[in-house]
Amino acid sequence: MNHPLSVMILDADNRAALALTRSFGARGVKVFAGGYSRLSQAFFSRYCAAHFLYPVDENGEKMHAAILSAVKRFKPDVLMPLFDRTFSVILKYQDQYREYTRLIPLPSRTAFAELQDKGTLFLRARENKIPVPDTFFPENALEVRSIAGKLKYPVLLKPRLSWGGLGIRCAASPSELCALYGRLSNAEQRISSAPEVFFDTRRPLIQEYIDGEVLNFYGYFDHSALKAFFTTKTIRSYPLPFGHSIAARSIKHGALQDISLSLLRPLGWNGIVDIQYIHDRRDNTLKLIDANPRFWSTIEFAIASGIDFPGMLFQKALDEPVNPGPDFPEGKEFRWILYDELFYLLRAPNKLQAFRGLHKASCEISLDDCLPHCVRFFTIVRSVLNKSISSEAGAE
Repeated sequence: MNHPLSVMILDADNRAALALTRSFGARGVKVFAGGYSRLSQAFFSRYCAAHFLYPVDENGEKMHAAILSAVKRFKPDVLMPLFDRTFSVILKYQDQYREYTRLIPLPSRTAFAELQDKGTLFLRARENKIPVPDTFFPENALEVRSIAGKLKYPVLLKPRLSWGGLGIRCAASPSELCALYGRLSNAEQRISSAPEVFFDTRRPLIQEYIDGEVLNFYGYFDHSALKAFFTTKTIRSYPLPFGHSIAARSIKHGALQDISLSLLRPLGWNGIVDIQYIHDRRDNTLKLIDANPRFWSTIEFAIASGIDFPGMLFQKALDEPVNPGPDFPEGKEFRWILYDELFYLLRAPNKLQAFRGLHKASCEISLDDCLPHCVRFFTIVRSVLNKSISSEAGAE
């Protein structure tokens, strides 16, 4: 008797994990989900066969022990990490995992670290003559004070390790820059505030602020060979101004592919990747602003457009022929309505404009798998109440 194939998806608290759980489950693949929160959305999907929890610790040893124990217990055919912390743990201990399961295609630890750290990312981009915003790498507050008066404002402060805009600050003057640098570089890393990602506040970068459209290149590489890609334009983000994308449109833009290849091929890139650019209207160039050497939160848009990156990685892990599928359509829109677009709408000054076109776009809402949406609503309400109670306690 043939048993159904199975996949273990990590980072179950993120909307990307829910999208993958639904995608695999809908085509008969058994899904096991792992996450750090008991209220992880993917846990409550009708397509989730079983789930487990893992702790988030600084060096990843406890996380590794919990994930490896779950792998031995559930025996998935393929293990699929999604974001920074789990990717780093799987990369570090991959030989142990390979004894019990197959892994999706992974980059080398060196290549992963180079793209993950924004400092090495921008330095490598410069070496490969890839345009980037003017970027400075101060080692301490003294160096910041020495260059603050020479910069054109506004400028951005960016943590070297971060995700979804976490920790990015905008300074409008030299005095504000020095103050923000002091607060950010001296801040403690709070794992509990964003357990799924690294957040390193040491030696943040200073980068010129560019007002322009954000364009995205998503790709799957097989040892430097590009097998499939998807390109989009971000319509808007939330939380403002540096949050993750909540509305996007598919585009055709050859330069995005060319620039990305010039960055990734020298690294011998293997696996999944997300590269972000901004269109600088001043000189009509694309400038690299970020890279994510793992899955991204908007992966559902690619899947809905026919570019099934998770499915391709799953096929490769099983040594099956990889089917990239048809080319994606241009001009397709996808929006994350619950609860991102709704929160944006509440704060938007022009609500009619923000609402326009909402009914024409695809979205993440699933009527036959609605429990995860209810759970997220509960977690949001609980978070708001906890903040309100904390604020009242602080006022006393």
